[in-house]
Amino acid sequence: MSDSLLGPPTPKCRKLLDACRKFKYVLASGPRFSTKTISCLLALCDHAYMTRNANIVIITVSQSAGLESGVWNDLIDTVVPAFGLEIVKKPYIHPVSKKPAFEVRNKFGQNVKVQLDSLKDEREVEKRYKSKRYSMIYISELSNFRFRLTFDILCECLRMIGVPDNEHLFLADTNPSDEGDQSWIYFLWYILLASETFDEKLRAIRSGLALVEFVIADNVFASEARIEELKSRYAHDPDLYARYILGEWVTATEDALFARVFKPNIHVIGDIASPTNQDPEIMIPEHGCFELISGWDMGVVNSAFTILEKWKPADENGSPVISFKVLDEQVVIGEDFEMAYFVEKALEKMQSWEDFLGVPVLWRHWSDRSALDFKEPVANKYHHELVYELSNGRVQLEGATRTREMLRARIDLIRKLLFQDRLWISGQCRATINMLKTIKKGRGQFSLIQTTSRHKHCFDSLSYPVSMELFDEIQNAVIRRMRPNSNNARVISVGL
Repeated sequence: MSDSLLGPPTPKCRKLLDACRKFKYVLASGPRFSTKTISCLLALCDHAYMTRNANIVIITVSQSAGLESGVWNDLIDTVVPAFGLEIVKKPYIHPVSKKPAFEVRNKFGQNVKVQLDSLKDEREVEKRYKSKRYSMIYISELSNFRFRLTFDILCECLRMIGVPDNEHLFLADTNPSDEGDQSWIYFLWYILLASETFDEKLRAIRSGLALVEFVIADNVFASEARIEELKSRYAHDPDLYARYILGEWVTATEDALFARVFKPNIHVIGDIASPTNQDPEIMIPEHGCFELISGWDMGVVNSAFTILEKWKPADENGSPVISFKVLDEQVVIGEDFEMAYFVEKALEKMQSWEDFLGVPVLWRHWSDRSALDFKEPVANKYHHELVYELSNGRVQLEGATRTREMLRARIDLIRKLLFQDRLWISGQCRATINMLKTIKKGRGQFSLIQTTSRHKHCFDSLSYPVSMELFDEIQNAVIRRMRPNSNNARVISVGL
């Protein structure tokens, strides 16, 4: 790809191109003005050039949406010339189908047709596409399509004769859906892709999924004034701002576990670094701090690490009350990674805070009991032993109690701390903030928390250290919950 009006591809664009060459079902998710659509169009050109016998369709909710939204014109006027593709048949309207199309030449000397199609009524998807064959399908704004069946039927069209199965591509870009984490899109590219356990019947499609998340900071061509204008446009609505500016998959927050107690304008301190805010205000430990705590939730493809400060500000009566600052986090969701990599990144964050404080720091590290009870099968060592070795003895995990009643108590404790303004989160801890905004009760009658949520690991890494540092409070809550509703009944103490 040569230099052009677009300039060299951005790092995030390169990541998307790489995903499109390796995986079959690729989603570019992110807020507006984050270059996800331009990156997808570059990936389309890459497929056209690199694939023998390619045949490509762009699908939008209506033909006018494809034309007027700029996707079609951007592709023809800017992206194709920037990529260096030769147009061998200029844009035309097919005399029978009345669909816009044009043709380019690929590296094999073949003509590749790129066509714009529309699907206004999803109920017609099977009738209209069942017999079609494409090597690539690109959908701009996938969230416009509400039904999983639309995706399933369209993917059956990826069967172009002469194209190997592993070279077919379904590519889509989208803003987060207004259905949030209840969307079928979220289920596929967030829940299923991140799940360590799943229905084996879904393995084949899961292995083909790839997610590339864009943020406004990925748009290196955007001016600060343009970004601020975009932010101002959605500042009146927290949910729209979350979806269209922050790129978060949130719905109206009434059914979130912490909706009534988490107030971002109060509990979130500072901001996150970006090209337009390279020196953000961040929350820092109290003066004289020499002790920090952390929470670990280690998994195979999902892991979370949280750094907190436990401190005692005075309440309205002047009495000290235990509170917490969430200072930093390291979260990996839905990606294969080595434990050594995760521990290394956690150590880097620990070191950065020690350097900031300028004094030796006393650390306490809390983890799920499973890190102490279960062995890693290849190394035949307990997870806490591996973390200890990989950190050269700097991290010695202590086990947090994990029972059904303890989970309920941890949820109640986080609610209580937020309600009493005893839990504060740094603006750079985006995963923690998203978790507090969106994580929900499980769907089953006895499911306390949405275990399939990508935010569950972040909740655990936060609540393990908080619950153990406030063990007396949480123990009393468990005992009260287990006490029978009778004045004469015997109090039952639950061993923790």
